[in-house]
Amino acid sequence: MKSKLLLLLILGSTISFSQQIEFGVFGGYDFNNIVNTKIKDGRAVIGDAYWDMSLGGIITYYFKSPDDNRGKARLSLLYKNVTKGSKSEVYNNSKYEYDSNLFGLLFGIGAPIGNNFTLYADIGLGYTILDSENIYKGNEDELGAFPKVEDYLVSKGNEINFLFDMGLEKIVVKDKLKLFLEMNTNPAIIKFNESHGKYQNQGIGFSLGAKYFINLKKEKEDYGY
Repeated sequence: MKSKLLLLLILGSTISFSQQIEFGVFGGYDFNNIVNTKIKDGRAVIGDAYWDMSLGGIITYYFKSPDDNRGKARLSLLYKNVTKGSKSEVYNNSKYEYDSNLFGLLFGIGAPIGNNFTLYADIGLGYTILDSENIYKGNEDELGAFPKVEDYLVSKGNEINFLFDMGLEKIVVKDKLKLFLEMNTNPAIIKFNESHGKYQNQGIGFSLGAKYFINLKKEKEDYGY
């Protein structure tokens, strides 16, 4: 009960000091691969990249209104869904494939660069829930399809990620709506498997989205307080 109350107080204080709040959705395209972090020779990836569409949502708090040429600190809560995995370099129909749901917290800077454009970058940490059932798909033996894998992969169902993104926003409706284009990455910093070996997910994504935003500073000025 105390922890829930503390969380509400932190969230409430964040909102009260925030000068702009943004609610966004996005879609994009990601490519992911599984990396053997213990490999000493050759490429660390165990196969070819797995490509899939991603979907998600984001809430961003600006601590000061980003309405001049100076960079402004921002805090973002992120959700992203994408299918991860690797494709076999030996057999076309063999692959590792599993659904993932990422929840992240990022801190960054947004700086207007003129003509209603804002350049931004964020870093943070994420927690990803991975589908752990039947992650290998194929008619061939798993180790034959992926010669770089030491043992049959058993997913533990989660991972911790380092988060980074960089993008460009454009206000299309004054004080209401903006569009954004972004490059992002979320490499895992711990292994996702319970079996022998150390395997981590790596990937890069490109997203296009829209944000509805509320400039609290302007709202207060309009109402005279």
